[in-house]
Amino acid sequence: MAITYIPLLTKIRPLYDLPREPDQRFPFYIAQVRDGETIGCPPLVAYNPMGKAHVGAHLDTLIALGVDNLAQAWIEVLPPTMTARLGDMRLGIAVVDDVAGGWTERSAYEMNERFPQTQAKATAGWLTTFVYASEPIELSQVAARVTATVARAAIIATRGVAHTIEQMVAQEALVYQYAMPPFAIDDDEFAYTSAVIGPYLAAVDYPTQVAVLLGDELARRNGFVPLGFAPYAGLAWAARGGLTHHGTSSR
Repeated sequence: MAITYIPLLTKIRPLYDLPREPDQRFPFYIAQVRDGETIGCPPLVAYNPMGKAHVGAHLDTLIALGVDNLAQAWIEVLPPTMTARLGDMRLGIAVVDDVAGGWTERSAYEMNERFPQTQAKATAGWLTTFVYASEPIELSQVAARVTATVARAAIIATRGVAHTIEQMVAQEALVYQYAMPPFAIDDDEFAYTSAVIGPYLAAVDYPTQVAVLLGDELARRNGFVPLGFAPYAGLAWAARGGLTHHGTSSR
């Protein structure tokens, strides 16, 4: 059983040198998705084929840092007992264009990455690590995202799909035992979140989950009711051991 990294960064990069015309971009894009090695490839599907220069620049930075050459090593340091739960799978990185255009709605990607509710046949056998074009690139964070992708998939394979906020934060607390979280929470915000999160832990509705886990800013972008949570407060609270502090256990 093995997780095999597929170097998609160099594969997709020439797309962003083509003129931004559909008849120029889409034939190349579809050809990459349908390639024998990557057929039905979810990481490639996440790319914006009409992305502007910032997507190409993001890819250039990742390639220059050697991510396509380093990612397999990041995977292989994970405990074999973890990767064995998943069977043979492929993993690829997607640069998600959350800067310009209507291709990406950030909260939808964030939630589906962490809490997929179904495993469609088209994505079976693949894991996708998202890197967001709006964020500066740090190699340590990219490594942590790859590690988190594998750890999360193994945890879901063992524990099942998370439906409530309590189950979601319990899952992410386990994930961040293996990977450095991409967010932090200071003492005051941790105490505040601990004080107000309790009534929402049983919530299963998507608007509440977005507001609590990802924060009011992303909730407002979707037209959801803000609930008083800072950006990524629920997830940062989970990563810092919020459920243990709260005296709550899940599953």
